[in-house]
Amino acid sequence: MPPSPALKETAEVTILRTSMVSTARSEHAAKVGVLMVSARWTSALGLGSMIALASLLVPGCAKPRPPEVFSVQQEEWKSGSITGRRMLTDHFEIYTTVRDEAFVELLPRFMESAHAQYRTLVPPGLENPARLVIYLFAGRRDWERFTASHWPHRAGIYRRIQSGAFTEGTTSVAYYLDRPRTLSVLAHEGLHQYVAQQIPAELPAWLNEGLACYCESFELHRGQLSFTPRDNPNRLRSLCEGINAKTLLPLREILRTHAGEVIAATDRRVYNYYAQAWALIVYLNEPPDGPHAAGLRRLLQELGTEQYRFGIGAYVAATEPPEGIPINAGEAAFHKYITADLDEFERSFRTYLLRLASLAGGDVGG
Repeated sequence: MPPSPALKETAEVTILRTSMVSTARSEHAAKVGVLMVSARWTSALGLGSMIALASLLVPGCAKPRPPEVFSVQQEEWKSGSITGRRMLTDHFEIYTTVRDEAFVELLPRFMESAHAQYRTLVPPGLENPARLVIYLFAGRRDWERFTASHWPHRAGIYRRIQSGAFTEGTTSVAYYLDRPRTLSVLAHEGLHQYVAQQIPAELPAWLNEGLACYCESFELHRGQLSFTPRDNPNRLRSLCEGINAKTLLPLREILRTHAGEVIAATDRRVYNYYAQAWALIVYLNEPPDGPHAAGLRRLLQELGTEQYRFGIGAYVAATEPPEGIPINAGEAAFHKYITADLDEFERSFRTYLLRLASLAGGDVGG
């Protein structure tokens, strides 16, 4: 990691957080072009040094938040033959070679707003933690070189990523796609970074990836930013394709899958997994006062605590494995906090998936 000399403070940004909850269905979701991640970009990014951002509060968090001011500091950055910019905010240390000035100007503000979203999902466990590090390269070639030099033992795996980024601990490494897709990728990876920092134990993959996908989608209109977890065109499209191809994964497989297994899987299985993990978190949150939402909130509140670790360990030890296959921590967490009746839950969840795809305008055959 580059040294940290004195920085020049360049701007202060006011993030205006309001209580905005969107439940509207996306009528045009299935019409959006193929994207690895999704977002709607509804205004130009000709922003000044001050910008007001409004972050969407997740269900159950309806209290308006007061304005919050944070500083953005920047300097030139050089690493070997790579030159770019280093920016510091309250919660992020960003290194980038992207030359799109409007995008770069928005980036720290966007990530701070995303961080506020993460905190509403997973309660923070640390006070004054170190900044989360982001490397964002202008092209894939520099991304691959940087990855090979810093993580040579995993570079081969990461090269399988067709577009986007990866996260190692509290550091994410990405390359630029276009404005909306890059922000969505960074919002997704940022959730992984935040969780790695705040939670001392590994999260179940279905929860970690589901929450990250839950943070992907947003609307930006005239400088106003809101996250729209339920309105994710890319995941909806993958869901429709999986339904029509009859390739959706069984619930038990989703709960048992490890994140590393997803990267090594075929494209169709990857798309299905992420779409279903996203839809699972959306489903658990509907309605916000429902029994599943309460269980999910309790799970998120207890993550990383001794109560969680001992509870999951005791549950695994005391549970007779279904079909003779021992349950892992991911499945045990779902059993303990959501429901142990997976068959009944899967029936209702599949019905919900069909309805969700239909409401989104998808042509699904069931």
